[in-house]
Amino acid sequence: MSTTPELSMNVTATFSVHGDDEDHAYAVVAELIDQLNAVANLPECECDLDISVERTHAHAQDGG
Repeated sequence: MSTTPELSMNVTATFSVHGDDEDHAYAVVAELIDQLNAVANLPECECDLDISVERTHAHAQDGG
């Protein structure tokens, strides 16, 4: 009996949005998620993909 090791993909990305271009940031994140799903579903990959997106405000990262 042959077993295939379980595959997983871990990707961490941090984006900093300056100005009022929040719509573009959402589009970039959506495209990244689409591409990750495409790779995870390739026949040679077939790995599980767990996605978590967290939105924070810039002032929260600056401590103010």
